[in-house]
Amino acid sequence: MSLFRRTRRVPAPLPPPSVLPPSAAFLAPSSTASPIPAPPPVPPGMSLAPPPALHQDEPADLTTRGPLAGELPVGILRFDQGSELRLDRSWVIGRDPVAPAGHRDAVPFALVDATRSVSKTHLALGPATGGAWVIDLHSTNGVSVETPGAAPQRLTPGQAVTVPYATKVTYGERSIVIQG
Repeated sequence: MSLFRRTRRVPAPLPPPSVLPPSAAFLAPSSTASPIPAPPPVPPGMSLAPPPALHQDEPADLTTRGPLAGELPVGILRFDQGSELRLDRSWVIGRDPVAPAGHRDAVPFALVDATRSVSKTHLALGPATGGAWVIDLHSTNGVSVETPGAAPQRLTPGQAVTVPYATKVTYGERSIVIQG
């Protein structure tokens, strides 16, 4: 008879799968591509601003700092679902967005939209002096901008417009406020 009892080793339980916070679940990168048609003529009364070119070799440092000489201050994109993005680069927003030909450096972000009011590739936006530039990428439900003290204005697809901070951008049934 043995004085020692043999025990069977049982592996430790696995940790539960990680759950993304609501802001991370709201935004997810996308990687498919489709062509975007050529933009229509410039609409009267709108200010046009070509988006600044970003370089692939720019650092991905997302720490908060003041702008250097020649840099634009960094704004914040506040989504109606509570998520935020830094306005330090060009973004393409939609359910399954693809950076269009003229904005290959734009970072695609997919938004969860159960109502499907947001197109796969709905809009692009990026930093501009005192605010942002916004483009409707020929979406089904359009894009409108509402600057402080003005009525909402629907964008002409394919045309970049520059808007100041505090502008509300509505796309489908979703919205973003551009804050400085």
